Amino acid sequence: MRTMAILWLSVQLSVFSQFTLAHTNQAADQEPIQGTSVSAAASVTWRDNGVVESGSAWQIPGALMGGEALPVTENTTVDDVWIKLHHYSASGVYGLIEISSHEGTDSASLHHAMVGLRKPWQDVILRWEAGRSSALFSPSNTEHASERLFSETPLVYDVFFGRQYNDEGMRLRTSYGGFELGIESWRGAAFPATSGENGGAKDIYLQYTYNKNAWQWTMGSWWFQADAQQRTDQRYNSEHNHGSTVSITVPSTEFSGTTETYGFFWRNQWQLSERSAVNFDAEWLWSQVSGDLRDATRQAQLDSDWQGGWVQVAFNYEGHALALRQEKLILDNQLRGAAANQLALDSGLINDGHEPSRTTLLYGFKITPNLRLRLEWTQDESSIEDIQRAAIGLVWQQALWPAS
Repeated sequence: MRTMAILWLSVQLSVFSQFTLAHTNQAADQEPIQGTSVSAAASVTWRDNGVVESGSAWQIPGALMGGEALPVTENTTVDDVWIKLHHYSASGVYGLIEISSHEGTDSASLHHAMVGLRKPWQDVILRWEAGRSSALFSPSNTEHASERLFSETPLVYDVFFGRQYNDEGMRLRTSYGGFELGIESWRGAAFPATSGENGGAKDIYLQYTYNKNAWQWTMGSWWFQADAQQRTDQRYNSEHNHGSTVSITVPSTEFSGTTETYGFFWRNQWQLSERSAVNFDAEWLWSQVSGDLRDATRQAQLDSDWQGGWVQVAFNYEGHALALRQEKLILDNQLRGAAANQLALDSGLINDGHEPSRTTLLYGFKITPNLRLRLEWTQDESSIEDIQRAAIGLVWQQALWPAS
């Protein structure tokens, strides 16, 4: 595993260095605006159908689920609501606090609470940050429903990271000429890791942003490792029951081992005219899960090879947007031991060759500069059953201070 990570980083540095020679005219990281700012956003969606029946757990066949990966439900739900305060001083010290509530939680929580220091050194920008925040290895990991084009989290992030990897830790970032290299170390209090002895997580990422004339694009690659001890599915504990008295049964098995994930993304925008633009986004992840799966009396060794990602294209004209997103998962599991078959069944790892997928068509319209209408139609084959649903949503985003 370590050898693969070193080889991966060497290849990425080689590839990205070629881009450096081709685009040395790119400006370094720009100076942030000094002062205090406050912003807020919310996403509310009505759906005519959910993923599973009420009182049932959402289990994607072949995956070990966890984190905040809860299913979308029928009728109206608040996808997310948040308020964020950011301050940047003349000395380069900055801080961020975000309070948010997501679907599946009954109350607001401190989602981000971090401090940082930004120091320029010739053409290089160095940043050190510590506290609670979302990992920066991919833009997809930082986005809420109110910040994405589509209302639902990509399937691969629900499976690989329990929706979003948000944890306590520290990171070092260095930027130069459109490039950013980051190293992050985490406590491990978020899925797929656990905290404490033999727990924790870490990642390293490399990204490049190009902006010239009508073309704007960002590409990046990263490596992430999470260590877990006796990890269980905590999605349906008291924090996520929505006040329901219905008991939802989830696998009682525990996982102890390592999850190693590699990812690549590309986000591209082509400005056709002052009124129109085309966006193309793609992301693909590979994950290797290795460790022990056990219950109260049995144990088996698990080795999994998971892949997944999505491709989406969007056409924008003035305040209108038409988009299509196609997602796919490939989940291959191998269990060894006398109890392998039963533990695979109890943990939801048997998929009989099923490859979860989802197709979503979207129409969006900007009603006002701060309010957006979102209409979606989804064909969902994340479970064995093929489910179709329609959704109508409103997304609100506002800069509260300064008002401009």
